[in-house]
Formats: sequence, C-alpha cells, structure tokens
Amino acid sequence: MPIEIQVALITLGGVLFGSLLRFLTSLGSEVVRIARDAGEQFRSSRKLHKKYSNPLVHASLALMFRLEELVAERGRDCYLQTKLPRTSFETYKAASTLYRLATLLA
Repeated sequence: MPIEIQVALITLGGVLFGSLLRFLTSLGSEVVRIARDAGEQFRSSRKLHKKYSNPLVHASLALMFRLEELVAERGRDCYLQTKLPRTSFETYKAASTLYRLATLLA
C-alpha cells in the first residue's frame, strides 16, 4: 500500500477518533447538566413538600384531638348543641372547632 494512502487513512482515523471524543465529551456534559437540573428540581419539590406537610400534620392533629374530645368524653360536646345562651368558653370552643376544620380543609 502506498505511503500516501497510509497517511490518509491514519489522518482519517485521527479525525474520526477526535470527532467521536468531542461528541462523547459534549454528550457527557449534557448528561451532567440534565442530572444537575433534575437534582435541583428534586430539592425544590422537597422544600415545597416540607413547607406544606408540617402545617397539614399540625392541623390534622389539632382536629383529631378536638374530635376525640367530642367522641370519647361524654358531655364535652355541649358547645356544639344549639342551646342558648352559651358561655364565652362554649362560644370559643365552637369557633375553635370550626377554625380547626377550616384550617385542615384549606
């Protein structure tokens, strides 16, 4: 095989190898960028979850304790009955129960 053809083939091989290496490098940096973006998105969604999950848990617990008080302890539900006049404590308990329910629903 003549030397000119060998040189041309070696040059072609080098160019193809260099092009492949450049392509793989750019592909790798793109993969790294996508992974970084996915990590940032995960962290932001985690922050959002944390922001709203704690108040939801607190509202659920507050309503649970109030409902447990109503169901488990006989006579403690007097403030939800329609008898009038109510004491200020009974008015507070009725409003507080509605507030706890509204907080959970909001």
